[in-house]
Amino acid sequence: MLKYSIVVPLHNEQENVTDLYARLKSVMEGSGETFEMVLVDDGSIDGTFGLLREIAAVDSRVTIVKLRRNFGQTAGLAAGFDHARGEYIIAMDGDLQHDPADIPLFLEKIAEGYDIVSGWRKNRVYFQSDRRRISIESWRRGALDPRSRHRPTKIADGWRCEKQEALFIESRDSKHFALR
Repeated sequence: MLKYSIVVPLHNEQENVTDLYARLKSVMEGSGETFEMVLVDDGSIDGTFGLLREIAAVDSRVTIVKLRRNFGQTAGLAAGFDHARGEYIIAMDGDLQHDPADIPLFLEKIAEGYDIVSGWRKNRVYFQSDRRRISIESWRRGALDPRSRHRPTKIADGWRCEKQEALFIESRDSKHFALR
């Protein structure tokens, strides 16, 4: 069984996709563990899919999932999880705001026995329209409701590594660690 699956949803990321691939490949090869990359084209209308095909043609560790239209990050991650075969899944954004060089920090905590390791960027760059959309989504989910128990430090920043079985079963004895 593969140790790690890196799942990355991509939407119109032609400027980033080859750099992202090269950086992920370098970091994961340096880990010495078996891995695959599940790269999800979430309905891109630029050259993202063509570049993904070129990458997959030369690296058998790359699986491409193509969605027929843009369904959004959550659906893109779900599609990637459906194709992931690793014992652990590393979910990250395709815009390079989640730096692949940080993956070893996640792997260290996994090696210590944690089932789930999550992290977020202290200085994430958002466009003004993204802030508004994120605030609306958070309000709709109740994250900004003072009675809500959900208190995210960074809203909608899905940078995490978790044991595949933890995706489907949440238990009180799962060990969780947050990187800041």
